[in-house]
Amino acid sequence: MHAYTGYWLVYVNDASDHGDPVITCVPAEVTERSKLTKDARTVLVAADAFRDLDPGQQVVFFGEVTRWLVREKKLTWAELNVDWAAGLAYLGHNVPNYMCDCDPKTARIIANAADRLMWLDPATGRTHPVEVEGIKQMILDELAEALAAGATVSQVRRR
Repeated sequence: MHAYTGYWLVYVNDASDHGDPVITCVPAEVTERSKLTKDARTVLVAADAFRDLDPGQQVVFFGEVTRWLVREKKLTWAELNVDWAAGLAYLGHNVPNYMCDCDPKTARIIANAADRLMWLDPATGRTHPVEVEGIKQMILDELAEALAAGATVSQVRRR
């Protein structure tokens, strides 16, 4: 799968053995949906609908999907009768994906479901908005590097 051109659903898992958070990148458009649990399938359907708003997106954070459901659709996962944690866990253990460690700051950005995320610069005391596009590009670059090196999305790699 060296030329995957679909989008990746990215979410944060529990910390790895050495303490760093782990992110999972699921190639959403090639995931065999008929074999998924209802929760996992619904998470991907919601991610698809979110991505349809901007079809050029190559990375979709689960936190963004959650924010969109709440703000735009006035729905929660509970109202949809979806156990999102179980759905993500199922995806992480049962479908082809790519996993890697990330630092805690990046994990907070990926998992964030707030409208806006601000960082406080301790040196100046000033806040500034977090730009998620740079993190999405960093993830895409790592995925491209791994795929170019011969990995497939079904091979798990940890940095």
